Amino acid sequence: MPQQRTVLIESGVLKSFLYDSRAARREGGGARSTGNARRSSYRSLPRLGASNLVVGTGEGSAEELFARVGEGLYVESVAGVHAGVNPVSGEISLGVSGRLIEGGKLGSPVREVTMATDFAGLLKGIVHVGGEGRWVPLYGSVCAPPLVLEGIPVSGE
Repeated sequence: MPQQRTVLIESGVLKSFLYDSRAARREGGGARSTGNARRSSYRSLPRLGASNLVVGTGEGSAEELFARVGEGLYVESVAGVHAGVNPVSGEISLGVSGRLIEGGKLGSPVREVTMATDFAGLLKGIVHVGGEGRWVPLYGSVCAPPLVLEGIPVSGE
C-alpha cells in the first residue's frame, strides 16, 4: 500500500486517523489504509506508525516565543517516551530537561523535571506555534516548530 499525505488535524479539528491494512480492517465501516505501516527493524512485523510527520508552522523565532512567554520552561529533551505515553488512555508522564524562561529569555538549566498531562490536554494547551520547524529522528521523522503550551503541570527541580 503506497503512503500518502494524510491531514490529521486542520484548524484545530481532527480530520483523519492513520491506518495500516490491519487497523483499517479492525475499524470497519469503510475505513481504508492510509499506507501507514512501518517496521522498527527487518526482523519485526509491520505495525501502525507515522513517517515524516509534519507539524505546520506559525510565526516567530524561538527568541520571540520566549519573550511572549515571559516566565516558563523551555523543554530541550524528553526521556521515557516509550514508557511515559499510554496509547489507550492518552495519559502522558515524561521526564524533561531544559532551561527556565526568565524575563522572556533563557535562564537557568533544569533537570529531573516531570511533565504530566493527557493527549487532549496537550493539544488544547497549544497557544503559540513558532515559524522555524526542525526535523527530529523520532519514530520515522518528525518536523515540528517550537510550540508554546500552557496549563501543563510540571514538577521537579
